[in-house]
Amino acid sequence: MKKIWFILLSLFVFPIVTFAQENIGEDDSLAFLSTTGYFKTISVYDQNDILVDTATIKITENQYENEVILPSEYGIMRSIGESCINGIFTCTYNTEYKATTLSTNGRHINVKTTWKQIPKIKHLDTIGFVIVSSDGPITYNPSSFTVTQKYDGNIITYDGNSGNRVRKENGDGLVTNIVNTVSSSLEVELDVIIYNLPLNNTVINAAYEHAVTTTLTATEAKNFTYGNYTNDSGKTVLGGTFIYPNNVISKYDQTQGVQLVVNI
Repeated sequence: MKKIWFILLSLFVFPIVTFAQENIGEDDSLAFLSTTGYFKTISVYDQNDILVDTATIKITENQYENEVILPSEYGIMRSIGESCINGIFTCTYNTEYKATTLSTNGRHINVKTTWKQIPKIKHLDTIGFVIVSSDGPITYNPSSFTVTQKYDGNIITYDGNSGNRVRKENGDGLVTNIVNTVSSSLEVELDVIIYNLPLNNTVINAAYEHAVTTTLTATEAKNFTYGNYTNDSGKTVLGGTFIYPNNVISKYDQTQGVQLVVNI
């Protein structure tokens, strides 16, 4: 049986105080001058709560004072299937049916899902990404947005003017109909050109959610916001990326997403 790993990220934020001593008189008494550095440690655990990776990054005092440690009951990162950190610019999460890759080269944010098995239900799937956090603003050219659906050697292209595009301040994505005639190969790819990508403490999540019923309407499919957590009991995060009303999530396969932590 194929083993699927579930990744849980925990955040630990702490100050470190360092002391410098200065001789201030003939009696050799010492005065201590202190400075404080603030750090955040990201720990990655598997489904057995075994530590598999960590990264510690320096943050500002303002970030420390305003850091939110999210309660675990919201399942903040349990919808992330793979997390890649420390300067890795591409990350892939694999399941038995499909593989989703999130990558950036500093000029593009790219999300690509390749199907290993053609799905029986071909309906309203959702692909997109969310900027979880960054030390600086990430801006991108809205008109550079493209989504391509490649199937059996054919290509369908959606641009930024597509009525199925869902763009918010912190994320971008598309609800796409899977072509009914696809039989042998299927790949859906989203790409946007970005103007700047801060190379420290930039966290991007991405996901591809497959509709498992044709009763899902276009209105329901586009009725989401972007985020990796919610404290609204009437909503649920899918793939660490899309926040949907609870009455919609059962219409998706609820596949875990992928997370890229850029920290050079």
